[in-house]
Amino acid sequence: AEARDHYSFGFYRATRLEIDNLVKMAKARRSNYYGDTDQFLYQALADGAASGRGWNLKGKDVVIIGSLEPWYEAVCLAEEAASCTTIEYNRLDFEHPRLRTLTVDEYSSMEEKPTFDVALSISSFEHDGLGRYGDPLDANGDLQAMDRMRRVVKPSGFLLLAVPVGGDVIKWNAHRKYGRVRLPVLLNYWSLVAQVGLTQQLLDDPNPDTHIQPVFVLKNDGGKHAGGSWGGGDRTPRSGRQEASALVDSLDWDSMLK
Repeated sequence: AEARDHYSFGFYRATRLEIDNLVKMAKARRSNYYGDTDQFLYQALADGAASGRGWNLKGKDVVIIGSLEPWYEAVCLAEEAASCTTIEYNRLDFEHPRLRTLTVDEYSSMEEKPTFDVALSISSFEHDGLGRYGDPLDANGDLQAMDRMRRVVKPSGFLLLAVPVGGDVIKWNAHRKYGRVRLPVLLNYWSLVAQVGLTQQLLDDPNPDTHIQPVFVLKNDGGKHAGGSWGGGDRTPRSGRQEASALVDSLDWDSMLK
């Protein structure tokens, strides 16, 4: 396969030297492509370690969802994760003995699928279903991805999620932004235990071109609305509009924004 240096559907490679250099950056708490989000992530990980509540990476089996460069894999290595697996639509070749890569199809076809203590999804799910990275078109692709994650993360495990926040909008076909309507739906069936970077001003930002991504720490314990699903079957909600309205009304914004 041909290696590419731009983000489109294809094949991506990183050498051991490139990865080692990224690990040095992560150990120094430097930011890479996502700037503030990287600092939000470092803070969330530090808070998890200090609180003893389990969402630090040291000694954990970690999965990264949606990754074309091994930056967050380097963060895992710097944080001394026990293992680090990446699941991505595109085929990856990360030349490091402690990194494992799987395509979505490869993971889906495994008879005994591994599950993980902690998952990282940084600037990934807002693209799902829009076709930008070779994924199939699906208006609820992001919601279905979050539903699938409940079977990837171990019970009572954690998902550290970063998506663009602001006024609700789809910037076709680049990404979605999540505001007071779509964000509660995205977080449904998970318990929000912490967040770094979300503010009232950001939540209500009407500018479709801003791209700030707080980090949400979510626990896989079913959340407030356990028992439903956006993935189809007999657990599908009554309708997207009714479900979204109920979730918007039920979310405790004041506590979330503290």
